[in-house]
Amino acid sequence: MRKLINIGIGVLIFLATQHIFLLTTGNLHFYNTLSDTVFKGRLGPSIVNHENYPHRIVEAGVGQPWKHAKNYNKSEIEPELRKQIEATNPVSFVVVYKNKLMYEEYWDEFSDATLSNSWSMAKSYISILTGIAIKEGFITSIDDKVGKYLETYNEGMDKNLTIKHLLTMSSGIDFGEHYMNPFGFMAKALYGNDVKDIALAHHVEYEPGTKWHYQGGNNLLLGLILKEATGKTPSEYFSEKIWKPTGAEKDALWSLDKHDGYEKAYCCVFSNAKDFAKVGQLMLQKGSWNGRQILDSNYVIDAAKSINILDRFGMNTDQYGYAWWLMNHKGNEIFYARGINGQYTIIIPSEELVIVRLGHNRIKEKGAKHPSDVYFYIDAALDMIKE
Repeated sequence: MRKLINIGIGVLIFLATQHIFLLTTGNLHFYNTLSDTVFKGRLGPSIVNHENYPHRIVEAGVGQPWKHAKNYNKSEIEPELRKQIEATNPVSFVVVYKNKLMYEEYWDEFSDATLSNSWSMAKSYISILTGIAIKEGFITSIDDKVGKYLETYNEGMDKNLTIKHLLTMSSGIDFGEHYMNPFGFMAKALYGNDVKDIALAHHVEYEPGTKWHYQGGNNLLLGLILKEATGKTPSEYFSEKIWKPTGAEKDALWSLDKHDGYEKAYCCVFSNAKDFAKVGQLMLQKGSWNGRQILDSNYVIDAAKSINILDRFGMNTDQYGYAWWLMNHKGNEIFYARGINGQYTIIIPSEELVIVRLGHNRIKEKGAKHPSDVYFYIDAALDMIKE
């Protein structure tokens, strides 16, 4: 019995020591990390874990259901291509052609109403909101200094930091983007309770605009700027300027760091594929919806242009714009939003196509500019419109 008591005391001392360590090093988020990953038998978070986070509702207005194309859901995905697609564990695949729903398919008991995490597609949404804020005069220009809105960036090299630098991932700030580090910036941003403080604690280390380095902290700063400039949270602004006008049919959720806190502006809008496709259609139409110019068309054009800045390995960044990914495939200029588990909203202007894929996995080879699987969905959609 005494041995068991001693073991129990030892365990308690160990746990107390670990708690003190996490407390004093500012890593209490580690408990939330374990709760949402290891304790649920996985190494990363799920795409349907919205109940694990505080959130703010992105309210929908009067829904505008997609009109169906004449050959709606009559297309068959070629067997080998289907095999490749299903190997990545998709949950939703939607194709909109000439502003009409051409195809939709769901897996894993998902439906057209199931909420799924956008992950980093939210970065592209923040880019759209930034463009709208400029159009409405809340932000003077994409070249505005960040210090105009966030006072902590008015000293030293921070004074050179602009909104454009944040949009193009060339801020010169090293936030850290290591997804497997439970004590890193991204873990604190996802599982911590103060994204504002952890973002504002980082400052410019090298000249902004000289190096491309993809890091979600840039988008956290953009979210804070939008709140400061518009007086509205990103969720409220997104609802008012995008979600309602485009006729999203379901309310969405945007994860917060804490109850009534700040949006995780680099990720975590929970919705469904058909409503996400409305955002893609807005971009396809160069910011116009039902005759109303929501987003300036020139901003859309600029957002889909290569920034052509060298990355940290000395390679030219021709695959990125204003938080939109860019590619050319089969002669088509394409831009798209993407998330870490293969969340895609793909716009092919030359074909009047919008494609949305949501799922559990993607195929991202080290050093590749684009995940391999993104081509599966593009090819499937291109085959459909040629039938």
